[in-house]
Amino acid sequence: MVEAEKLQYFLHLVDGLANGVNPVTGAVLSESVFDEPEVIRGLFGVKEILRELLENPKPATRKSASKFVWRDDLPLSEILQDDPICVSPFVAKIKAVNDGIAPSAKAIWELLDAKGILYDGVDVNGEKRRLPTPDAKQYGVFAQERFSSTRGTYTVVTYDRNGQQLLLDCIKEIYGA
Repeated sequence: MVEAEKLQYFLHLVDGLANGVNPVTGAVLSESVFDEPEVIRGLFGVKEILRELLENPKPATRKSASKFVWRDDLPLSEILQDDPICVSPFVAKIKAVNDGIAPSAKAIWELLDAKGILYDGVDVNGEKRRLPTPDAKQYGVFAQERFSSTRGTYTVVTYDRNGQQLLLDCIKEIYGA
């Protein structure tokens, strides 16, 4: 198959899944991961990307995390929030106010690991992940269990307002001048 045919086929598959239909058999999908609103939104997002690739075969260049540079004029009031947040959405907030350029979540996690705030552990499901050390609470970093109908119980690391300031301090340390 040539690239355009592959993209068209993938678009067909994703379109079916996004609409709750098995794209191979045409059968309506019963209760499954595809009932989750985040999954449905993700599938529609992928569908749009595939459609754009079909219409414009040259993919847009992606702004790299390596191009991120700390700016003292970032609007912190639009980044920091009172409710706890995970690193990825926090980084997305920075990206939203910084011309689509964001720091690397992986680099932040690695620095927090090196500072002894996170460690490589095992969550409630036995999955490997970075978890907060016992001392992390003093920095506003917490483990929180969540529940999803598809994943069951799982653990996320959240950052309260102090933890978010810690994230900003780490970003400055990594990307500052």
